[in-house]
Amino acid sequence: MAILHALLALLSRSLGNIMSALFGWAVMALLGEASAHEKAWLSALVGVAAAWPILVGVVWPRIATFTLVFIPLPH
Repeated sequence: MAILHALLALLSRSLGNIMSALFGWAVMALLGEASAHEKAWLSALVGVAAAWPILVGVVWPRIATFTLVFIPLPH
């Protein structure tokens, strides 16, 4: 249990660095230079923007499909 707690603490401390590594290039390309505090928030925002079709598609696949292709689905 202590090992799991230590791993979760390490992950939560380094979440900003992980998001920056994953989406930092996209933030830089889209918005240019930003402060470190802004980069963390903007990286999270870019991550959510990239993941919303998957997250919505798991819960409401018909709504996600309609939103992505903008055509009505046959019943």
